[in-house]
Amino acid sequence: MSLRGTVPSGLNDSLTQLAYLNLENNNLSGPVPSLANLTFLQTVFLDNNNFNSIPHACFHALTSLNLLSLNNNTKLSAWNFPTDLTAHSSQLQQLDLSSTNLMGSLPNISHSFPTIVTLDLSNNNLSSIPEGCFHNLTYLTHLSLSNNTNLQPWTFPNLTQSTKLNELNLVATNLMGSLPSDIFESLPSLQTLVLSNNSLIGVLPQSFGGSKIATLHLNNQKGSGLSGPIDVLSSMIDLSQVWLQWNSFTGPIPDLSRCTDSGPIPKSSNGSVVNFGVNTTNGFCHKDPGRPCDHRVTILLEIAADFKYPILLARTWKGNNPCKGWSFITCHDKSRIRTVNLSNLKLTGTISSAFANLTDLQELYLDGNNLTGEIPEPLTSLPQLELLNVSNNHLVGNIPKFSPKVKVFATGNDFSNGSHHRPNRISTPLITGILSPTFRCSIYQ
Repeated sequence: MSLRGTVPSGLNDSLTQLAYLNLENNNLSGPVPSLANLTFLQTVFLDNNNFNSIPHACFHALTSLNLLSLNNNTKLSAWNFPTDLTAHSSQLQQLDLSSTNLMGSLPNISHSFPTIVTLDLSNNNLSSIPEGCFHNLTYLTHLSLSNNTNLQPWTFPNLTQSTKLNELNLVATNLMGSLPSDIFESLPSLQTLVLSNNSLIGVLPQSFGGSKIATLHLNNQKGSGLSGPIDVLSSMIDLSQVWLQWNSFTGPIPDLSRCTDSGPIPKSSNGSVVNFGVNTTNGFCHKDPGRPCDHRVTILLEIAADFKYPILLARTWKGNNPCKGWSFITCHDKSRIRTVNLSNLKLTGTISSAFANLTDLQELYLDGNNLTGEIPEPLTSLPQLELLNVSNNHLVGNIPKFSPKVKVFATGNDFSNGSHHRPNRISTPLITGILSPTFRCSIYQ
């Protein structure tokens, strides 16, 4: 509702029978409203606001609470996991405290919330996880702790009782050691396993072969990383995407022809794709491997990487000519990229510095997304740029100094120096296209 200001105090004193509260996607500031003693309260959505503090005992005695979502309140002062929740809300099934500046140690989730189904604590500053924290969570389907980079080193959690677990995201959590040999025997429902940017070592367990995994990210392991052969991938018949770069794997690329007929990357001659990284000679863009990708394709793939490879781009950016059928791209003379329009696509991640390599770019639209981080300074070097629209995201820092000819629209962010440009939004027609994906597995190694 585009609401601003603060939530009046005493809400919990006035609405004693409240069962459902939804204030998400506004611009509310000040303290989170105290919900203490609302014993009938079951569902709370406070996401995507500008709350700056959590009152003492805010969640006290919420004995009926089933769902609490506070994610993306990035202005909250540092706070610890609320003990009033662990003491009284044992029926909690869905908890999302991602991007809320949460710090300190986690409680034992198994003891506090035995029926938890989804738990997202990503993008915070947690420092430690107690041993057995996730043991006996038999209802758990989704668990994300990604980007808690201050965590003390820890090993793969005991999730043997979580047989319904569908998605596990532990990216950049200081995870170390080897993967359990029976990982997929214990987790038969797991389809997404994302463990990038950690310190894992050892080989891929053979239990990978009997899994239902569709998405597997093991890239960017620190030190020597994972090692040994990757032949087990050939028996992962549901696999659609696997990232393996920055490891120490050896041996041949396995036959991936049994992989599911889906995935974000065009197929090579045998129906699968091997991508050894940007600026390499591979089978990504050509039917016959051995020829380099067009430099514009390489740049756009680097841009997509910083957006975390959104499926909408992955499915429609196909082939070796971005001026031929690529959605959201407008070209001049069938070769020069002049407009990239990615408005309102629910993109996450950061704005890539690689945009600065699109030297013919005149207009760049990134407004209405969920982008974080700063506007990259290299964008100021684009010689043809006339318009940049990054309004209504979650960007921070300072707005770089662009040439006077560049119109910058940056309202609805958290810039420290504000925006001196007019806040009106200029739009261009959204260029879209419908393509039929006919590709299979993708490997990023």
